[in-house]
Amino acid sequence: MINRALPLAQASLVGVFLFFPMKLGAANTLLALALILTVISGNFSERWRVVRDNPIAVPALIMFALVLIGATYSSGPIETILQSVNKYSKFLFLLLAISLLGEDRWRQRCWMAFSAAMLFTLVCVFAGLWVHIPWARAATPSGWGSDHTIFKDYIAQGLLVSTFAAYAITRAFESARTYAKAVWILASLLAIVSILFLSAGRTGYVAIFAMLTVYAWTVSPKRLRLLALVASAAFVIVGLWSSPTAQSRVEAVFSEAQTQLSSKGGLNRLNGESSTGARLSMWAFSVEQIKQRPVLGSGTGSYGSLARAECGTRPDCDVISVHPHNQFLFFGVELGLVGLFVFCYYLYAAAKASARLAPPRRALLLSFLAIFVVDSLVHGALWLAVENHLFTFILALLMAEVSAVKQATRA
Repeated sequence: MINRALPLAQASLVGVFLFFPMKLGAANTLLALALILTVISGNFSERWRVVRDNPIAVPALIMFALVLIGATYSSGPIETILQSVNKYSKFLFLLLAISLLGEDRWRQRCWMAFSAAMLFTLVCVFAGLWVHIPWARAATPSGWGSDHTIFKDYIAQGLLVSTFAAYAITRAFESARTYAKAVWILASLLAIVSILFLSAGRTGYVAIFAMLTVYAWTVSPKRLRLLALVASAAFVIVGLWSSPTAQSRVEAVFSEAQTQLSSKGGLNRLNGESSTGARLSMWAFSVEQIKQRPVLGSGTGSYGSLARAECGTRPDCDVISVHPHNQFLFFGVELGLVGLFVFCYYLYAAAKASARLAPPRRALLLSFLAIFVVDSLVHGALWLAVENHLFTFILALLMAEVSAVKQATRA
């Protein structure tokens, strides 16, 4: 049993990549199974050596240590503190995943599993133009330009599909055969079209823009980088201009922001009357909280109680007291500038490690980090369940490749 425990743990992890974009409960069950099987398999010293040498290990461990320390002085209720510790335990699960993904065949299987989930999602998105999809979150069939969210909310779907588009572009670069290149290019184009024309998620629009521009900049020769940057930006802008849904959603951002700024109280009034207005007010509120406790913050799981003390019993308080829709400010409020700095260090360590990878894989890692940063600026990238899994396990997959390259170089 011990000899078979490790491959079973790795197979369970492959299942996590297959299910987290669609069925989070199944993914979490498989993740727990992977943990148990890893413990049974033993050989901890070798596994720790692989993790220890990875550039993301130190910032991940420091981040989780800060979360635990913040729990000791938090002003939040115990249930919220425990919920936060559970969510941020993904910093440890990232290291667990890296320890299981040392072999290329298992990394490829994880990518295949994630791709299968995303291709199935895209098939459902486009099929929803003509037929009823029973498991779709949005109404189907519905016409071109309407929202076609399938398994998750439209923000999560936009982030997942943007990540898959980056991977598909990478596979197109790496494929030696013409037909394989064509298949992956088609997959990436379908992913991009689904975001620009069949989604109401504004975060997805920004994520795909950031992904394409970073990718184009990274893979282009230095003399052509500016041209590639302009071309990729123009591609997305034309796509947004061509999509009535995207146009209306982007225009709503400016309208909602103007309404919030011109309302009584402006940014000083914490409210959730509109998506953009709520974000602006939550960000202003968070900055004020950081000013009051700048070094270590108010403790893990404290944001909700601070926000409720401000917004009271209003109905919109149920939305704006969960998280401030900005992971940077979230850590700033709860863990202070120390936590904010370490989170930035976490992202920087991953970005710096990309230099070890071949150009297409370097572009994949950096463009994925661009998606991560976009979501962290406007949402709870490590708080919300689907995003939490996406930005933990895809990053683990990419950082495991960094470890493999580092080990091969030593050999």
